[in-house]
Amino acid sequence: MEADSIPKTIVHASQQMQSCLLTSTALVKYYLARIHKLNPLVNAFTTILEKRLRR
Repeated sequence: MEADSIPKTIVHASQQMQSCLLTSTALVKYYLARIHKLNPLVNAFTTILEKRLRR
């Protein structure tokens, strides 16, 4: 998923999900990728339960 297609607000995310333009899985995968990219710089997360996505 491209960054420009990710909604900027939860309202927009909800609208895109209701319109079947976005799935919750795609949204979570996008943010997990951002966490993996940026967390070494900001150290904001201590635990990431990524395996639960794959259930």
